[in-house]
Amino acid sequence: MANFLMRKVVIFFLVISPLAGFVSCGNDATAESDQQDPDEGEGDGGGGGSDEDPSIDEEEPSGSDTDDGITGDDEDVDIETPDIDEGDDEGGEEEVVTVSPEIVSFEAGEECVKPNTRVTLSWETENAAEVYLGNEAVETSGRKKVRPFFETTYTLTALNGDETDSATVSIYFKEASVAYETDEESFGGGEIDAVSSSDDGTLLVLAEGKVYKGKFGDDFSKLTPNSSVSKWSAVNIDPTDSDILYAGTTGRIYRSSNGGSSWPDVVPVRRNNVDLDLNVIYTSPANPDLVYIGFEGGVFVLDTDRQTLELASDLNTESIRHFAADQDCVVAATKSGIFMSFNEGDSWREKDAAGWGEIHSLDIFNGVLYVSAEKGLYYAETDTLSNPSWEKEEGLDGPVYQALARQEPIFMGGVGGLVRFAASSFFEPWVIYAATEDGVYRGSNGEWEEVSADPAYWIIEDEDPVSVSDSALTSVEQTIVYSDECPNQPSIHTISADPVKFPL
Repeated sequence: MANFLMRKVVIFFLVISPLAGFVSCGNDATAESDQQDPDEGEGDGGGGGSDEDPSIDEEEPSGSDTDDGITGDDEDVDIETPDIDEGDDEGGEEEVVTVSPEIVSFEAGEECVKPNTRVTLSWETENAAEVYLGNEAVETSGRKKVRPFFETTYTLTALNGDETDSATVSIYFKEASVAYETDEESFGGGEIDAVSSSDDGTLLVLAEGKVYKGKFGDDFSKLTPNSSVSKWSAVNIDPTDSDILYAGTTGRIYRSSNGGSSWPDVVPVRRNNVDLDLNVIYTSPANPDLVYIGFEGGVFVLDTDRQTLELASDLNTESIRHFAADQDCVVAATKSGIFMSFNEGDSWREKDAAGWGEIHSLDIFNGVLYVSAEKGLYYAETDTLSNPSWEKEEGLDGPVYQALARQEPIFMGGVGGLVRFAASSFFEPWVIYAATEDGVYRGSNGEWEEVSADPAYWIIEDEDPVSVSDSALTSVEQTIVYSDECPNQPSIHTISADPVKFPL
């Protein structure tokens, strides 16, 4: 029986072999064989093809020398051929397509604002993997409130892979001008003789021999350092601590460290057993422990830390009326003379002040000494005072009773969060308030504007300058007036690129 089957197989192959050249081994058009698929049954018979698997399973007749590259015993061997896909080649690398990001909108709620105003920036993007406002990562679409301290250009950048898109929004400031308002207040204590001020705006006023303490716009209270003294001749308040007060009379100075509630410290001002008449008491802003006492006949230096009182022998017989001091020097003035000390009062040198007329006051600000005199305002840098080169402020030819040099922020009233810049910075101009018999003027370098038409004899540094006439205090207040439009071009204060962050 087996031989009979084998003969049939041989006859079958002889019949179909001439047709083999017309049939592809991987062709789905191969005719179905009636033979059983070896995967479906057992036996020695050959296998047929199928539509799903074009591989051919055959068993080689015994004793055949045919080598088809298949080795092994008489086991069925499946020869698998790869499917042929005329579409995409699944074995190759896939091409990655990056979609470009797009900034759909980037806007500011307002682009023309007053300084120190909050502005809302809003944006919308598409196809963005990352978005940055300046150098800060933000949501792909969102809002953020900013408070530009200067005219600023904000940059929004959208990224997706190597693709980017960017947009900018600029915030400009409305043009501003300064208006000045004065508010005069009569002083109930009578004619004012002297005024001293502290950094917090507290004033110590000497009027008709009485001592008063208060602030502009508030009630002034009368102080009694010693009930047995009917008339006081000099007062002083510590420039950095308004609780420390001094009141002087002939031969004595009384000191309070609790705002005037009590005056336990008494400093004798005597020479050769003679009580001396006081002209001025001055506390150094650079070293508040040092108090300079000017009298008819010279100067005493009171060191409150060491509790010593020393006489400046170089100024014997001089009548000292005014003082000014900084870290580098102390300046004293008589009615018509200038004296300087570079060792905190141990020794003094006289400097020429001929031709100025009567000297009314001294002030040192940021390395410059100002001398208010009968014929104008004179100044010199303190580092040249060993051999000073004096200059005169142009435009102030009459008497100047007091000069107050100040720095003013470019945005009046200050900018929230900002500390003061150096005087050389253009962000904070250096100006002078000059009190004259014609009123109070503000400016420098020959350009002056009147801020008060009332005659004044002192200016006290407060939150705003305060001028003092015979029996009144006058506050000089600055008001900013803004235009409704922004300039077409950014000002010199514009900072482009990333938003400015403070402190600097």
